[in-house]
Amino acid sequence: MVSIYELPHEILLSIINEFETERDISVFTQLNRFFYRCFTPNLYQHNVGQSKSSALVYAARYGRLSTATKAIEVGGADPDLIASNQTVLSHAAKAGHAEICEFLLSRYNVKVDSRNIHNNFTPLLIAASFGHAPVVRVLLAHGANPNETEGGRDRSGRSALSLACVRGFSAVVDVLLADAPGLKVDGPQPNLLDPNAVWCDNTPLLNAVWNNCDEAVKIFLDDPRVDVNFIISKEQMTALMQAELQEFRSIADLLLAHGADPDLPHCTGMTPRMIREIPREQWRVKRNEYSERLNEVMEARCQAEKSNLRDLLEATRARMRARRAARAAEHQNPSSQVE
Repeated sequence: MVSIYELPHEILLSIINEFETERDISVFTQLNRFFYRCFTPNLYQHNVGQSKSSALVYAARYGRLSTATKAIEVGGADPDLIASNQTVLSHAAKAGHAEICEFLLSRYNVKVDSRNIHNNFTPLLIAASFGHAPVVRVLLAHGANPNETEGGRDRSGRSALSLACVRGFSAVVDVLLADAPGLKVDGPQPNLLDPNAVWCDNTPLLNAVWNNCDEAVKIFLDDPRVDVNFIISKEQMTALMQAELQEFRSIADLLLAHGADPDLPHCTGMTPRMIREIPREQWRVKRNEYSERLNEVMEARCQAEKSNLRDLLEATRARMRARRAARAAEHQNPSSQVE
């Protein structure tokens, strides 16, 4: 009887083509080194054709560079493949595999700012939100736009810097401020790597304070561009006021050491110094008073804005009525027009 190892290559290929599962092909390729070398391409080609390139997605999620290489170069998988609503690059960014990201970007030039179909995140936003500083550095080096937000260009949503502040990933904040290229921004959106940029009624420093991220606050305060007394116009909020309201005393002390003004008033009339001097046993009552006063101020502003809007609409309607009246007069008395 002829051994399977003695069969011609063509017959072996025919046998492999009859296998229905990757598991069967995998077992066959592991019978000896010759089979592995000759028939591994069939395994990856079967994966691409029958399993939607799951091997490439697995490699991106678990950092298997050799598997990713074989899936693309031997099996013919698309490096820009979308699986589970996001690209292979996004899978690698989420799992923190900088080597896989570098491989996909440098060798195959995949789309660095591709978006997740479900939540609209780019690979950079994903890496920043999971705290993967090495991945952030790789993405920036290949041209990822740090000014992209969750909502897309020129729309609302958090940026990579905001997400890093919100989640408390100071290493990502450091990379974004140090390694990101200078941005030429068109349209209404500010440069979101500017530490004083107001986006979604907050600055990066205020985001870091709000989330009690001491290390991120220190990074911002060491940046000479940061205005420690920057005032958010909506509530006249400063970073120090935010820290005192949240009772983040260590951050408040850090801000004071870097020149924060304790006497800048909030829209309620209260200052950081006034809040610091409130005894702890009275703080709950005073906090409720502050909330009520803030609600009153914001309601008054809202009513003023509505009144201004009504006045603007009425003025616009009056202009339109005057234009219609002028046109009607011209039609009724055309001889009055100068020839």
